[in-house]
Amino acid sequence: MAVWLYYKGEAAGWRQSSDGQEAQDYVNKGHVAIMIWSNRQGRDHVALVRPGEGARINDFYWPRVAQAGAVISPDMSSYDSFGQLPTDIIKFHLHE
Repeated sequence: MAVWLYYKGEAAGWRQSSDGQEAQDYVNKGHVAIMIWSNRQGRDHVALVRPGEGARINDFYWPRVAQAGAVISPDMSSYDSFGQLPTDIIKFHLHE
């Protein structure tokens, strides 16, 4: 999914951001955003940013997400799912 977003996402209405606060605010206004991590070798982790109030932890804003996978939740802190990852490889994609 990360590869598709990188190469074709913009043409399909997605724009990339590295700002979790921007993604949270965008979703709180009724738009769609996802949070994604990828090792660019076919392994991604994607969660839907959901309305709510995230938290700033260690100088990174962690929005609320809904996700499925090893952990399934309709509402959780993205820190609980992505917090063990380096923040420089976490991206957000907002759909216009």
